[in-house]
Amino acid sequence: MLYPRLWLKHWRTRRALVGYPLYDAPHKQAEHTLKEVQFQENYDYFMNNRLKRLAFFQAWLKRHFRVDASINGDGLRAANAWVNDYGGALIGDEPDTMTIFASYMPRWEGQYVGYNVLYDIAIFIGEYLIFKRPKLRWELYRGPKAGSGETVSINLYRPHIGGFTRYWEDDVLNVAYLAIVQSRNGSKIGHNPLTRQPNLMITSCQTSLRLANIPEGNDPIIAGDYSLEPL
Repeated sequence: MLYPRLWLKHWRTRRALVGYPLYDAPHKQAEHTLKEVQFQENYDYFMNNRLKRLAFFQAWLKRHFRVDASINGDGLRAANAWVNDYGGALIGDEPDTMTIFASYMPRWEGQYVGYNVLYDIAIFIGEYLIFKRPKLRWELYRGPKAGSGETVSINLYRPHIGGFTRYWEDDVLNVAYLAIVQSRNGSKIGHNPLTRQPNLMITSCQTSLRLANIPEGNDPIIAGDYSLEPL
């Protein structure tokens, strides 16, 4: 059951989603199940449509919620705040949300239309990082780099942010998904607040911004609190 203070916000979100454009990838299966020519076509679709979708998403937030999600620190903070208050309405309580997000099925229309916004949030995060650190770029994720300690993600062969000096890569699709799932869970009475990171989008970007500045060389990377990294 939702907190009463969020009923109106979730209603506004579902109403605003009517007519939201479909992320119409040519092959609607999880990319890790596709042949290379197919997941490459999905990636090409992404690259050819991402800026158009970003512009729509920004205009949609401004028109329906008066949120200015510009590609700067203030825009990131505004988008993060919107996700906290409204993002929980983008998905339902179906148990297989990650599978739906990874496979594009059931088709992202009707009750599933909010999944299109998840993808556009990921585009927003990625373009923000590229704007702040021009050395970064969109890449096709082909698995963890040797020595990175990463595990293979369900987002294998999907877009992510690369171009870091060494091991780091940013799975912005996963960041967007987790932010929305946490918003959904946190909107329900009885949730455990300790399981939620209300600034997940911000802290993830701060980490990537800091690690994007690591110079070439073999010096150890010191992990720590990046909360003071300027946005």
